[in-house]
Amino acid sequence: MIVILYFQQLPLKDFSYRKDHKVAELTLIWKSDEKHTDEVKQVISIFTEIDCILLSDPEAGPLKFKVCFCNI
Repeated sequence: MIVILYFQQLPLKDFSYRKDHKVAELTLIWKSDEKHTDEVKQVISIFTEIDCILLSDPEAGPLKFKVCFCNI
């Protein structure tokens, strides 16, 4: 999936992007307005890395697998 964001079209005071341990994080600081007198900070985590194990499932048939998620 590819998403294009046009920040100049949004009522933002500032924004930042960082990638820490393969997790992308977008921070948006919205300008205050009539409804919201304080600035609003919004943090969006774009992806989270997970560990999983792919197991064959002979009961379900050939090329059928189960996924086991580790440390959730």
